Amino acid sequence: METTTPLQSGQIHSETLSEKLSYVLPNSSEIGHLWTSYQAETMSVCMLKQYVHGTIDPEIRSLLQRALDVSSQRVQTMKTIFNSIHHPIPSAFGEEDVDISSRELFNDPFKLAYTRLMHKQILINYSHAFSISYRFDFRDYFRECIDTSQEIIQKATDVLIDKGALIHAPYIEIPKNIDIVHNKNYSGSIFGDTRTINAIELSHIISLLETKMLIRLQNIAFSQIVHSEAIRNHFIKSIHLADKHIEKLEAVLDAEKLPKPTTIYYKVTDSVESSFSDHLMLAHSTATTTYIIAGYGIAIPNSPKLDLLSMYRYFTAELLNLAKDGSMLMIENNWLERVPEAVNRKELLH
Repeated sequence: METTTPLQSGQIHSETLSEKLSYVLPNSSEIGHLWTSYQAETMSVCMLKQYVHGTIDPEIRSLLQRALDVSSQRVQTMKTIFNSIHHPIPSAFGEEDVDISSRELFNDPFKLAYTRLMHKQILINYSHAFSISYRFDFRDYFRECIDTSQEIIQKATDVLIDKGALIHAPYIEIPKNIDIVHNKNYSGSIFGDTRTINAIELSHIISLLETKMLIRLQNIAFSQIVHSEAIRNHFIKSIHLADKHIEKLEAVLDAEKLPKPTTIYYKVTDSVESSFSDHLMLAHSTATTTYIIAGYGIAIPNSPKLDLLSMYRYFTAELLNLAKDGSMLMIENNWLERVPEAVNRKELLH
């Protein structure tokens, strides 16, 4: 009698998985995250090509090249997945959206810090995408993205620390014992209170400041090289809003007598040569606005102080309007690709 060897825990035959993929359709969540990932990674390839071309520091150049290789491989993997499910490949971004021969817009530390920031942001998205994906090819792709983004963040952090160019949170005293909250007014009021800021609230303020400071510098550079006056005005509006939010966030640190983070290591040059297309710059600026909104969304449930909550909600409303303005400009220029949608049943019934 023929016997079979039972599979070890977690072991699955690739032939079985391949057979299953022939009839298991990707769900809406998987397609949605793959689509947004393709937009982001093709954009990343364009920007990193320009970054790498003019980088002088060999250590930073090597790491930026690694980031470029990672994004390029991700694009190829996604094309394979799109083809396997017979899904049209988005137009997204390509060679026409970048000019690597143009003058440098940023110094080397900024390029690395900004690349690190972008991988911090997309790591959150990839982690979510992995957690809600079911097909093994999608899970494998998102898992690989998580691993490589973690790698780039780790290496970029080490290099920036070594060069003294990393934005980081201030130090606080380590408590001598564990305390319990007894005061029911722990959250205070929207007008402030006497409780000092806690470590979690502080971590979100620093993270938001880092994000806003670096994106502000990016928008300053974009405003120098963009062709469209309407889009330039949008970038300038983004810069003014960032200035306002940064001032308010720094005021929280001032009130606590804590040091403020600085971007003195990061420079925008005086170049007015168009390194990127208006399309790419507007899409990137709008995407980073949504990243900041997401940052406030994460900070809100983790910040019990009511004065912080009130500030975050107000800032979120302002940024939602800014993101909407960016989307309207994308539509006016025929640049906004439609995200895959559910079938319109109402239209089918008429």
